Amino acid sequence: MAAETMNEEEARAALGAANAKLAEQAHWPWSRHAAYAGVAGGMVAAQGFAPPLSTVCVAVCVCAIAVIVSADRAKRGVWVSGWRAGRTRWVTVLSLVVSIAAMFAALWANLELNMPWLSFALGGVAFVCALLLSKLWERVYRRELERGA
Repeated sequence: MAAETMNEEEARAALGAANAKLAEQAHWPWSRHAAYAGVAGGMVAAQGFAPPLSTVCVAVCVCAIAVIVSADRAKRGVWVSGWRAGRTRWVTVLSLVVSIAAMFAALWANLELNMPWLSFALGGVAFVCALLLSKLWERVYRRELERGA
């Protein structure tokens, strides 16, 4: 059986069609964005608890990431990493910087200022930021697919 070959134009057209189909399907429900944001906010808020409870909360958040990945794979057949090449990576970096900065601020508020309630407030701020950045990531990802990147 001979393999079919495509010329460059046909290959580009096929790739464009595949990207357009992926872009059309690249819509995640708000609940999926909220799940990601819940992990980010939970990691920050966990800093307001004393050990070992804070450690347990962080462990639950890490396990929640595994649940989100497996749910994406079960529902869509694939999990799209936020750390893929392209402009989506910058949205991911921004999300990580905001979340990690909030975690350190929450830890400082709890341990140095003795204000654990501030950790929970920062967890709420991190949740909102992660929710909005997750939705932005989706839009950037879809735009990249539409452009063929």
